Amino acid sequence: MQKMLLPLVAVYLIVRFGFTSQLDALGAYASYIFEVICVILALIFNGSKTLALFRFKKSFIVFMLVALVAGFTVFKAASFWNLVIPFDFTNAEGILFLLIFAPLLEELIFRFMLWQPFKNFSKNEGMILVITSVIFSYSHFHAYWFVPAELYGFVIYQSIYTLFLGLASGYLVYKYSSLTGAVVMHFAFNLGFYLGFLNI
Repeated sequence: MQKMLLPLVAVYLIVRFGFTSQLDALGAYASYIFEVICVILALIFNGSKTLALFRFKKSFIVFMLVALVAGFTVFKAASFWNLVIPFDFTNAEGILFLLIFAPLLEELIFRFMLWQPFKNFSKNEGMILVITSVIFSYSHFHAYWFVPAELYGFVIYQSIYTLFLGLASGYLVYKYSSLTGAVVMHFAFNLGFYLGFLNI
């Protein structure tokens, strides 16, 4: 069943980056539904090896604290540079997406669904870490082609900080063979970003 991961990744990348407008035309949540379906299929295709990816290590707490400060700093720097931040954190849906949905779904996509097929073809996990981080960063930059001009600055800024977040998350997967560290660090980064919004 693991052989099915590579075709799944190909379908994901083609649809996600090649048919963005068509996917969005299906509804506000169509792209998220598509990504959830892809992740569920990837988990099924990976079979019994999946559970091993969710080990928790005490050292993840240190990474969480660093990520929390980094997220807060990134938000404050965006405000300092007068970048328009296009997120609505005044409603429960925006907060839920930022703190729960995005860390879990994005890490499952970029540090699991994309990572595993590359791992089957290459033993060089350092290269896999870089490739998946660049794709993660581009997935945020991709919005550049669809947003109004006043958001260009933030999209570029976001693609830069997500590259570093992707590298850090990938490092945890590489070092500990655990997706949990990547998810909790991504959560902590987004929490810091949200706390920056709250002016804490």
